[in-house]
Amino acid sequence: NYRRILERTPGNREALEALGRIYESTERWTDFIEVTRRQIRVTSDRNVKALLYFKCGSVMEAKFGKEEDAIRYYDAAIKTSPSCLPAVHGLRDLYRRREDWPRVIQTLELEVKLWQDKKERAGVSAQIGRIYAQNLKEPQMALHYYESALAIDPDCLPANQALFEHYFTIEEWARAKPL
Repeated sequence: NYRRILERTPGNREALEALGRIYESTERWTDFIEVTRRQIRVTSDRNVKALLYFKCGSVMEAKFGKEEDAIRYYDAAIKTSPSCLPAVHGLRDLYRRREDWPRVIQTLELEVKLWQDKKERAGVSAQIGRIYAQNLKEPQMALHYYESALAIDPDCLPANQALFEHYFTIEEWARAKPL
């Protein structure tokens, strides 16, 4: 019935949404992608459109293993609505699995801008510092991000621990002690 409705009125949002739910629940992923792409074309709400792009990216990544397609959908979601945190997380996780550290950092820097909560922002800054320290072997950049995290939230445990370990290792006891 929903397909017949769409034959007569191809942009019928209710029919597209219903088919999307049916295809998703029955795991007809190719049909789900097709109907979701049609939803994207008829949706004017930027946040809804971004979530639809994100859903397509998630399916392409998880069900079809097509990471490049997933990246394109996640990017489209972020371009449509820069505050689409699920798409930012999708990109971050995908780049993390690929060990593409500069791109992981890009997504984390975007995430820092999106969080309103100081503890969350500080924690993300500390994650960036850890990547610079452990994966990119750039201790000065790591220190910069750890200190940025503490400027946002002085109680940020990962940043405090990392700075303590750094100062302890280089035997700067006066700087290590307060941490």
